[in-house]
Amino acid sequence: MRGESSAQNYRAVLGDQDRVEIWQDAALISVGRWNGRSIVDCSPPLSDSNAAAILPDLAAQVDAEISAAWSALPAACNADGVDVTLIDWMLSLTPAERLAVLQDAADTFQSKTDDGDPIP
Repeated sequence: MRGESSAQNYRAVLGDQDRVEIWQDAALISVGRWNGRSIVDCSPPLSDSNAAAILPDLAAQVDAEISAAWSALPAACNADGVDVTLIDWMLSLTPAERLAVLQDAADTFQSKTDDGDPIP
């Protein structure tokens, strides 16, 4: 997921995983980590008091962008917590394909019990 936020002449670019790049104008000034609430572990540490003061604003904007991206995704679970994507996937299969999926699962469980491995 990639997101970009700016505050004044600073911007935070959220890259792969939890990496956050902090830019001032066109210069990369620090790389930090997104912990789900804030930008932490900046390296090099932000020594400019303006840059350090803007981190909460950048974090709030990154958080808002992530929330907006998640809310745009279709809901995977219904109100009861049931994963409807799995149900939808199974219903998209033909009866023969559903039986094949069931047989594969049964074969997997059987092989686990034959080997003496506990079933997780």
